[in-house]
Amino acid sequence: MEGQLGREMQRAFREEGINIVTSNDFQQVQDVATDSGADPGQKGVAVETVIEDEERAFTAEALFVATGVQPNSEDIGLEAVGVETESDGAIRVDEHFQTTSPDIYAAGDVIGEPELETVAAKEGNHAVKNAFGDEGVSIDFDAVPAVVFTSPEVAAVGTTELEYKDEHGTCSCRTVQMADVPRAKAVENTDGLVQVVKHHETDEIVGVHMVGPRAADMIMEATLAVRFGLTVDDIIDTIHPFPTFSEAFKHACQAFRRDTSTMSCCIE
Repeated sequence: MEGQLGREMQRAFREEGINIVTSNDFQQVQDVATDSGADPGQKGVAVETVIEDEERAFTAEALFVATGVQPNSEDIGLEAVGVETESDGAIRVDEHFQTTSPDIYAAGDVIGEPELETVAAKEGNHAVKNAFGDEGVSIDFDAVPAVVFTSPEVAAVGTTELEYKDEHGTCSCRTVQMADVPRAKAVENTDGLVQVVKHHETDEIVGVHMVGPRAADMIMEATLAVRFGLTVDDIIDTIHPFPTFSEAFKHACQAFRRDTSTMSCCIE
């Protein structure tokens, strides 16, 4: 995801007393007994790692491992029917979900990213339509939103600032802080930000990235903007209810046209 989102989450977590440690050269995990005053049957866990050439160990009551998923495609006879897979085991499909065996279609996590339940459902729907109805339908994966249900929430859709710079050599981006959004201030929940990436010539919105309360709900307006090529002025010219968190998206679009730090509420 967009780098600003990770940095904002680190800041928010640290404010809550959560320690963030990155760039680990993981070594091993061991079960360890807790302190002598604990229940003899109670266990803890120790993670041994190397950080900047220094050996470190972190202990806790439990370890949560979130390393992603891998397609479960081994030893199910795919080779026998001519279905090829990628190096990570994902079944290779074309834009219509047809595998390398013309009579076999595949959908869902088994074909790789984005590994989201809602995407899998739509892929399955389209695979059936294409297999039995020859409808030729596909999915615009650039307009698929991704949400992380942390606190604060993280949500994103479309192109990141770095991706746009790599492609075009420039980037027209604006970021607003949730601390400047009236609703966030009113409920004293001001962690987060909203960044909008627009096309440097057409002003079409190509990416929106956000951290904050209700980000999972706010991302849908941004998704429609990316999917249907709306411009920042289309969003500015659309009246948003006040006070709402969704105004943050409009404020980020307004930032292309004015200094939003000088705005009072509802100003156009």
